[in-house]
This record gives sequence, structure tokens and C-alpha cells, in this order.
Amino acid sequence: MSENLNTGFDTVCYKRNFLKNVIARVDFPSPVEGLKDQVPSRISKKILKTFPIAEPKKVIARELMLSPNSLKQKELEMTEWHFHGKDRTKTLTIIPSAIFVEYRAYRDYETLREEFLNAVGLIFENYKDVVGSRLGLRYINEIALDEANPLSWNDYLNEKMLYLLHFYPDPQVLSRVFSNVEMNFGEFNVRYQFGIHNPDFPATIRKKQFIVDIDAYSQGVQEYGEISVNLKTFHDRIQELFEMSITDSLRRIMNDGE
Repeated sequence: MSENLNTGFDTVCYKRNFLKNVIARVDFPSPVEGLKDQVPSRISKKILKTFPIAEPKKVIARELMLSPNSLKQKELEMTEWHFHGKDRTKTLTIIPSAIFVEYRAYRDYETLREEFLNAVGLIFENYKDVVGSRLGLRYINEIALDEANPLSWNDYLNEKMLYLLHFYPDPQVLSRVFSNVEMNFGEFNVRYQFGIHNPDFPATIRKKQFIVDIDAYSQGVQEYGEISVNLKTFHDRIQELFEMSITDSLRRIMNDGE
């Protein structure tokens, strides 16, 4: 993948954010045999230093089995290995086919990068044939403001994102307005979803909430070193798109009115 983007946003850091979830994930081309029944202690002991609450969970996976004359479904019991932070606002999950981390109280990219790549590195170190088949980084912003008009976003968001709000002459009937934009940057893709999802759907929109959901991902064989580089490239592109989406008025709110 190409070198990291020079977006000029490296020094941007807001005092508060509207992030609801941040997720980083690596998928493997086939299940890792050594992770089907347990996470070896040589791995879990190191993970527990950062994610100190271990919580394995039994789940049922369904596998479709195709033959020339039939389609059968097979149920398999498997264990998801969840490791939570001490306040449970972050969770690292290991399953035989993937490893991913989710933050529900996001601090900064540097923390995500260190914690996630350290965990991924443990899998690559202990299972020499492991490679990544897909890498994803997703930032879900839920911008919620305590203002009367739930459809008035021109002061805070790029006006080019808001054209659907004006499509129907009577905005009072709107119950959901959501857009999906797919982008292909050659070596990786971005799925950019934004709009008013409306927690009260199918009732009409009453709460002033706007979703900005940016998901960068690439598919294909990736060694550990490539994952590290690609993660930064994804973050830079996501940050660029987010900054394109917001106005200085929202930036002031994110800097506590300054």
C-alpha cells in the first residue's frame, strides 16, 4: 500500500468528541487452529495487562455446506474470547478467524494503534503461518446537540451532505435520512455513511442527532508490517473525510466553545 497520507491533520486533537464506537479488525483467511479451544496463556497474560477482565463466551456458529444436490446448515459451538478494559469501555475480542478491538470511550489514535497492534503482534508471533486477509478501521460519530430544530445542520456540517434534508417540501414528515457513499482509493476502500438515523424510527425525527460513520478497509494478504502501515493510512483518510464534513462551529463545540 502507498505511504501514509499527508493530510495536515496530524496535530488536530479536540478536547471532546462525538465518537460512539471505534473498531479496528484483522480477519484471517482461515481459522487459526490454536485459537479454537483457548487463547494460550503466553498470549492472554500479556493481553490482560491492558485488558484485565477476561470473559469467554460460548456462541453458535452456522456453516453452510454445499453439495451438487443439497444445501445443508451445520451448527458449530465456538468460544469468543473477550478481554475488557477495567471500566469496560474497551473490548478486545479473539475468535479463530479474526481479532478486533472496540472502543466505546475513545481516547486517541495513538492508544488504539499501540493496544491493537500489540495484540495482533502476539497472534503473528505465536502462529508463524498467520497472515491477515482483511483489515478494517471504523469510526462511528454520533453528533448530538441540545437544540430545538433537529433538521438544522447547516451551521455544523458541510452543506453538500445535507441536500436530502431539503428534497421533500414538508420536512416534518421525515423519519430517516441516510446516505451511503462508497469510495475506491485503489489499494483500499472507504464506506462513508452519514445522515439522521433517528433512534425513534419509524416516528418522525425529534432528536438532533447526526451520524458520521467512516469505515476504511482493504482485502488481500497482509503481513504484520503491512497491517501497521495500512492502519495509519486508513486513519489519515478517515480523519481527512471527517474534517471535510464539519464546520468551524462544530470544531468550537469540540474544543469546549473556544
